Amino acid sequence: MALKRINIQDLKLGMFVSELDISWVKSPFFRHKRLIVKQEDIELLKKAGVESLVIDVDKSKVAVPDPKSVPKPASLNEAVTNADSVDAEGAAETNEDKTVIQKPAPEKKGSPFMKAPKVPLKEEFKVAKRIQSEVLNAVDQIQSAFETGRSVSQEQVNPVVEKTLESIDNNSQAIMALLHEGRDGGKIATHSFGVFALVLLLSSHLEYSVEDQQALGLAALTHDAGWTKLPTHLMGKGKPYTASEKKLVAQHIPIVKGMVKQQAELSEGVISAIEQHHEYLDGSGYPMQLKEESIHPWARLLATCNEYDELVHGLGESPGMTPQNALSALFQLSKKGKLDRYFTTNLISLLGVYPLGSAVELDNGQIGVVIEISHQSPLKPIVKVFYDKAKTKAANPSKVSLLDKDIKIKRVLDLYGKDSHLDPEKLLVFSGDMLQ
Repeated sequence: MALKRINIQDLKLGMFVSELDISWVKSPFFRHKRLIVKQEDIELLKKAGVESLVIDVDKSKVAVPDPKSVPKPASLNEAVTNADSVDAEGAAETNEDKTVIQKPAPEKKGSPFMKAPKVPLKEEFKVAKRIQSEVLNAVDQIQSAFETGRSVSQEQVNPVVEKTLESIDNNSQAIMALLHEGRDGGKIATHSFGVFALVLLLSSHLEYSVEDQQALGLAALTHDAGWTKLPTHLMGKGKPYTASEKKLVAQHIPIVKGMVKQQAELSEGVISAIEQHHEYLDGSGYPMQLKEESIHPWARLLATCNEYDELVHGLGESPGMTPQNALSALFQLSKKGKLDRYFTTNLISLLGVYPLGSAVELDNGQIGVVIEISHQSPLKPIVKVFYDKAKTKAANPSKVSLLDKDIKIKRVLDLYGKDSHLDPEKLLVFSGDMLQ
C-alpha cells in the first residue's frame, strides 16, 4: 500500500483519503477513510481545519502528486513528543521497548492546562470534593433509574458536568487530585467518577464544545451500569480472569445495552460510546470485535480513559499500578493498534511527566509524593517529603517546591513492585490531605 501525505490544497476528486490531521470528533465524516467524489467533501474538510492528509495512492482514481511542503499535524505531534518519552526508571518495562520521560509536550493554545490557575489548589480541592459527592450521587440515581425503568436524560447530568468544567477551568489539578486518590466504597461508583473526571479533563484539553462534553459526561457516568447485575468482586479481582469469568464479565456490555435501549432520550453518540467502550481498534475487543472506523470516536476516547482508571486503581484483571506505569501501558496498547493513538497521546500529554500522586525519589535522597504541578515548569513540581535522606520517616512531612530549590527528581518509584520496601509506613498513598 503506497501512501502520500499532501496539503489540503492539493486534494482532488478521485483521491482516496486514508488519514486526517484532526481528531475524529472534529472530522465532518464518521469515517476518515473515503474516496473523495464531491467538491463539497473537500470544502467540508477545509472548514473542519484539515491542513494535511494521507492519501492511499493504490485506491485513488487519479494521480497523486509528490508533496511540496506539508505541515505536520500539530496536536498529534505535540502529544506524541511526550508519549514517546513516557517511562522513567520507575516505569514499567515492556517486551517491545523501554521509553524514558524527557520533557512534556507543549500545551494546546487556549487550553486551561497551560494557564496559571485562577484559584489555589488547596481552595479548589474543597470545591472538587463537593462536586465528587454530586457525581457519586448522580451515578446512584442513574443506576436506580435503570433498575426501576425510569428515564435518564442529558439534562439530569448537565449541571454537574458544568460545575466540573468550571472547576477544571479554575484549577484542573483539583479534579486530577481526586482522580488519583486512594479509594474506598463502591467500586462501580468511584470508577465511574474517575472515568467521568478523565473524560472531562481530556475533552477540555482537546477544546471540545460544552455540548459534546455534556454527552461524554453522561456516557462516562453510565458506561458500567451493567456491572450492577454481576458479582462485583470480579471488578477488582486484580489478577487474570478464568475463561468462565471472562465470559461473565463481558456480559456487562449486553446488560447495559439492554438498559440504554429503553432510554429514548439518550443520543446515538452516548449509546455508541457506552456499548463500544471495550472495543479495540484491531478487532480484539468485545463484544462485537469492531475495528477502526467502525468504532465511534466517543467510544475511543471513553475506552482510553476507562483503561487508565482501571490500571491505576486495580480494577478488572489489573493489580493496580503507578500513574506513570499506567501511562506507559496505555502507550504500548496504542502502539499495538488497540487504543486510539490520538486520544492516548493527548491523555499522556495532559497528565504530564510526573502525574499528581506520583511517589518520587529526589536527587538528595528524600522520598515524597508529587502534590502539585508547576504550570511554569512541569519538571519541577511541589513534592511533599515523607522520608528523609536516610530513608526513615520524616519527623515533620514538609512541602518542597523544586522550582525554588536546586533539587531534582531522580526517579519515579514503583510502589506496586520493586520499590514497595521504600514505603514501610504506607505514607506515599496519595490523598487530598497531603495538600493541606
